[in-house]
Amino acid sequence: SKDWAPWQFWMEIIACETGKYLDVPVPPTYPAKVFDAERQLKYGALIEWFYQAGEVEYQDGERFMVQEIPDFDCKAGEQHNLDTILHLPIFKSAFDDALKYWAKVLMFDSIIGNTDRHQMNWGVIRNISEQYDCNRQLLTFIGDTIALSPAFDNGSSMDYQIQEDKFSNKLNVLQGYLEKGEHHMAFDLPSVGKKCNFFTFMSKFTYTFDIAKHECICMVQSFEKHSNQIESFIREISLLDSCGEYNFTPARAEFVITCMHKRVELLKEAIS
Repeated sequence: SKDWAPWQFWMEIIACETGKYLDVPVPPTYPAKVFDAERQLKYGALIEWFYQAGEVEYQDGERFMVQEIPDFDCKAGEQHNLDTILHLPIFKSAFDDALKYWAKVLMFDSIIGNTDRHQMNWGVIRNISEQYDCNRQLLTFIGDTIALSPAFDNGSSMDYQIQEDKFSNKLNVLQGYLEKGEHHMAFDLPSVGKKCNFFTFMSKFTYTFDIAKHECICMVQSFEKHSNQIESFIREISLLDSCGEYNFTPARAEFVITCMHKRVELLKEAIS
């Protein structure tokens, strides 16, 4: 968590649980506490990793972006875009699988308001043997020995950055506020640098690809079916009041729930 938002790690926990109901692979994530070098107690998210270093080869998205876009800005990641990703040589024989994967991940990010799916927050795992059993259920295979990573690093989501005294102001202009949220990814290279919020992006994605539209509609249906379970989980977290400044408060729980429902409503309109 950021120092000014010590509750941020709870967003990783909620994202993991939400992913289960939306059929999006997210690494198992648990609340944890640890003593730092000064023996100060700190809380955070403990995330189970999805591959064993040395047993397989992992290539992050940046490696592919640099290969396809010679002047790719690795620091800002501005040229990170979906069209280039979908047309990577690695997806040539598995284009539909890539479409389904990205439809799920980007719809998931849109629902939870994750603004940080940059080029280092996805990747490809190669040389997976039949005997390799490290979280295979979290991987999206695009061949016998190659798979895409699960949706990891989901902490920059669910409006974690909003302080509680600002909740009422945001709720008064909720749609306008939510329409400012964007993916850390342009739709294509010509769109780089142009404003495109979650809803416009997903509208364009699902209009362009029927497979993506089907996946996104299924995710909306899954959210509607399981919204009570998701809400209950979020509210249960808010009942834990032993973490001091790290607490995820009832007020924040209701704010997260309200924003999530409104995002789904706007996404449902966008992809229809």
